Amino acid sequence: MKRVAIIWPVVGLLLVALYGLNPPKPVFDRFILAHVKEQQHIRKGEFADQLYSFLGPALIDQLSRRKNCYFFSLYVLDLPGQPARRFLGILHIFIPV
Repeated sequence: MKRVAIIWPVVGLLLVALYGLNPPKPVFDRFILAHVKEQQHIRKGEFADQLYSFLGPALIDQLSRRKNCYFFSLYVLDLPGQPARRFLGILHIFIPV
């Protein structure tokens, strides 16, 4: 009986942590933008960095969508001419699925 009494508060705290750390869409947009800059070998302060920082968030916002599942989020990135990429967002971490 004591184990059950201990398990429920732990599960409750875990669910509260998952709900509180469910990443919103702007965090995903910044994650994708940083990933693109890294793949393109763009250094901070370069003109391309400023251009990506200015235009990137609006473009990513148009090409991605979020399904909020309260304790985690599912993100889909639809790039033209490429298959859709899916990500699981949980605890402010994005995992490709």
